[in-house]
Amino acid sequence: MAKIENHKYSIQEAFQECFYIVPDYQREYVWTDKEVNQLLDDINEQIDGGHEREYFIGTVLVSPTAQKNHYEVIDGQQRLTTFFLLLCALKQMFQGEAQHQIITGLISASYVDKSGETRTNLKLEPRYENAGEVMAKLVELNTNPWPSVPAFRQQASRASDRWRISSTPIALSTATWRTTTKTLPS
Repeated sequence: MAKIENHKYSIQEAFQECFYIVPDYQREYVWTDKEVNQLLDDINEQIDGGHEREYFIGTVLVSPTAQKNHYEVIDGQQRLTTFFLLLCALKQMFQGEAQHQIITGLISASYVDKSGETRTNLKLEPRYENAGEVMAKLVELNTNPWPSVPAFRQQASRASDRWRISSTPIALSTATWRTTTKTLPS
């Protein structure tokens, strides 16, 4: 029998505690600047309105894998990928500031393997087409994933100016989603 659990996470908590695998049967990332900017507008509107309370941004449906804290994404991949890309952009924008280290930890985790080599796992691993390699290169190059989208540059700049005042960007702790974990029968 399948077991279903609900958890509420802020963006920061979701990427701090979990690794997400987007299986190859999922559709590719297709959000355009229109959807990305709408999401950022909604979050910024909430912040601009002086609302300190949480802002619900949707549900992500995942299924645990055999590896602890690793989840296969069943639904919510577009939003999850957008937030991962936003973290990559913020990491680049906060270069040399305290927030940079926090955001870096939300994007990837490094460890030393049995042979003594340092390995890095991204917190989001898309497995369709060449997406995993593209994502790894994006993180490695420490670049903004949306450099040619003027509206995103404006949104991100506005957000980074506002978010710079706290050690953790406010939207990462106030924007929340529900993660529904479904354990499928063996």
